[in-house]
Amino acid sequence: MIDALCELLVNKEVIGSVLGGLIGACISFTVATQVAESERRRDYYVHVDARYEQLLRLYMGNPDFGDLNSTAKYEEAFSGKMSTEYHFFAWTVNDFCESIWDTFYDSRSQKFHHHWKHIFEHHTKLHENWLRNNQALFEADYVKFVLANSSQN
Repeated sequence: MIDALCELLVNKEVIGSVLGGLIGACISFTVATQVAESERRRDYYVHVDARYEQLLRLYMGNPDFGDLNSTAKYEEAFSGKMSTEYHFFAWTVNDFCESIWDTFYDSRSQKFHHHWKHIFEHHTKLHENWLRNNQALFEADYVKFVLANSSQN
């Protein structure tokens, strides 16, 4: 049996077929993995884009929540029911921005995906003061990133 195995290993055709099969399998696996990752990113992008559209509709219903002059001094600008509404609005915006940061910010290159960078910066700037006062609601690294890149630094 050992002699038969040695004879097969020496046979160049068998070795070529085995190597060819292994190389083909590796290439197929690599391509399939890249296609699956590309589809996953596309699906997530579509999901985040739909969430952003919903967020913009919330802004349309609450235009004062998109005014930097109001949000920068939100504790003075909003009172009563509007204060509570702003609290949950700013929470929603920061939750969305945290999702963008988690998904579209590459910490190795320290760059955002080009499509989401300006969106992230705009909305975190609008609700930066609220975040300063509600840091415990979010991941510490997200808060640190936003505040380190804030307009008040």
